[in-house]
Amino acid sequence: MPNSYSGTGAPAAPTFAAALSTTAVTQIANQLASGFWTAQGGVSAKFNVKPGGTLTVDLNALTAEGRTLALQALDTWTQVTGIRFQAVTAGAAQITFDDNDQGAYSWSNKAARVITSSHVNVSTDWIANYGTDPAGYSLQTYIHEIGHALGLGHAGNYNGSAGYPNNALFAADSWQMSIMSYFSQTENTTTGASFAWVLSPQLADIRAMETLYGANSKAGFGATTYGVGSNAGLVHQAIGALMAGGTLAEPVAFTVVDRGGTDLFDFSTDLAAQVINLTGGTSSNIYGLRGNLVIEAATVIENLKAGQGSDALRGNAAANLIYGGNGADTIEGGDGADQLFGDAGGDALLGGLSNDVMTGGDGADWLNGEEGNDKLYGGADIDTLLGGAGADTLYGGEGIDVLEGGEGNDAIYAEGGGEQLSGGDGSDKLYGGADVDTLLGEAGNDSLYGGGGVDVLEGGEGNDAIYGEAGAETLMGGAGSDKLYGGSDADALYGGEGNDLTDGGEASDALWGEAGNDTLYGQAGDDTLTGDLGNDSLLGGDGADQLDSGDGNDGLKGEAGDDVLASGAGNDALDGGTGDDRLTGGAGVDQLTGGLGADVFVMVLETSRDTIKDFVSGTDHIDLGMAVQMIGGAAFSGTAGELRHSVSRSGITVEFDANGDGLGDLTFVLSRATVLLAGDFL
Repeated sequence: MPNSYSGTGAPAAPTFAAALSTTAVTQIANQLASGFWTAQGGVSAKFNVKPGGTLTVDLNALTAEGRTLALQALDTWTQVTGIRFQAVTAGAAQITFDDNDQGAYSWSNKAARVITSSHVNVSTDWIANYGTDPAGYSLQTYIHEIGHALGLGHAGNYNGSAGYPNNALFAADSWQMSIMSYFSQTENTTTGASFAWVLSPQLADIRAMETLYGANSKAGFGATTYGVGSNAGLVHQAIGALMAGGTLAEPVAFTVVDRGGTDLFDFSTDLAAQVINLTGGTSSNIYGLRGNLVIEAATVIENLKAGQGSDALRGNAAANLIYGGNGADTIEGGDGADQLFGDAGGDALLGGLSNDVMTGGDGADWLNGEEGNDKLYGGADIDTLLGGAGADTLYGGEGIDVLEGGEGNDAIYAEGGGEQLSGGDGSDKLYGGADVDTLLGEAGNDSLYGGGGVDVLEGGEGNDAIYGEAGAETLMGGAGSDKLYGGSDADALYGGEGNDLTDGGEASDALWGEAGNDTLYGQAGDDTLTGDLGNDSLLGGDGADQLDSGDGNDGLKGEAGDDVLASGAGNDALDGGTGDDRLTGGAGVDQLTGGLGADVFVMVLETSRDTIKDFVSGTDHIDLGMAVQMIGGAAFSGTAGELRHSVSRSGITVEFDANGDGLGDLTFVLSRATVLLAGDFL
């Protein structure tokens, strides 16, 4: 699956080199193992030895410098073939080295496709000219000539001199593909690689040796480090020592073969921008060069420490551990369960297919878990965390972060200040943190926890549970049947669509049921409750609350405290509870109960025939909005403000002529009341 450079704040995708052609590797390997010898009129041959076996070598004729280079070169072939080389001081050896003749060459004695002995010559003048440093052409020459001694030809049908492309059989013929080539990485202009001395057998050389001697299943076996602090063999240790300073005095290139153990690339001293792909069969850019690191196709490198520049890093199918180091790095985890660390700088981390752990570190980072159940840690600064598919866990860290869960049931923690959390699809859990955060549950049945700041929490679609906790917060249920709990400060709760439960909690809260048949609890504090649409239940709780039914057939209970209850459209039931309450009827046929205390019932002209169920003359009062003239049971005389009433076994029926037209503009009933006095009206 390609990595997804999309979503909030996505960076541009880096460019990695295409995998080296397996067809070209096979073609050149066949040329090295047999094609060259056939073209020369001979036959291919090899020593009668297998991986793990031993060949004897005679180094006695070499100078100390030549002996060191020869041993280093032999070790590079041991690393890839598994064939060990044993130096002897007496008797005939299978490979003999000397430096007497001019130039560099190798020849072999053969019998029936078996090499019986080989001779390698690299002159002292050659070494004097090209130096004894392992990062140079002298070591490359030794590796090349030992390749001949073991049975390899050239990558083309040339010998002694050649030019590209005229003498090349294959377009890919270069040092990047084979140390047996005559063409450097820049002579062959198709490679895209930088010029560099080659300090190991390359891909085609390794394939050719496998053709001759069989595969080395134990190549690099064990926990092996390549680069700084290498334990991979003489040449890699020498390269690691050169890398320790951060730059290379000479350009070098090499190929890594490793078939087992948990391995590490440590290029942490590199000051240049790296492009490293851990996938087998690819080339990478390190220490300021292009294409100078090649990984053999079957090789698996698990771990990587990148350098100090702005690097592009890609893992493989294994469980990788990748450190970006300093700089603005881009890290792609690949298919395994990876651990990615951006370290310092504004980094971009992409998890890939499996269950990954990603840590942005310092700097403004962008993390995308992609598929799998991932853990993302933002670190310091302003970060963007995208969970992607799977059940992910996101931690914003310090800074004003954007955290998006994506698909799956995610857990998202703000941690820092002023962060935006989005659950995405799935049933998510969002935790706000200590500062001013915005939490969006989006699709799914989500749980939102505001934390300590002045937060905004919105459930979105689904049946959500929203907890305000500390801070004066805004809670919005959105679509679905939601539960909203205000917390310890003065909160605003909006139920949204669906049949919601809103609970103000402590302090003086404002609650809106909005659409649906909602239940609103004011709880402690002087709360304001508005039912809005639907058949709602409003309960004020403690404190002096204001309850407004809105549309629908609603039930309002002031409960404790001196409350104000107002009916809207619909047939509502109002109950003041304890305390001196004020109850107002609205459109529709309403039932008003004052409860304990000296209550005021407000009757407005727009109301239908409302009933006051517990009016107590001398304690409760009725407010008609104007002065009242009681006329007993007499007919209206055409004087504004006249009020007449009649007593029956079921209570008192009251009619009121507000405008003096002789008609009753308002009728209401005092059930179970027997006495009504002029002093009962305000």
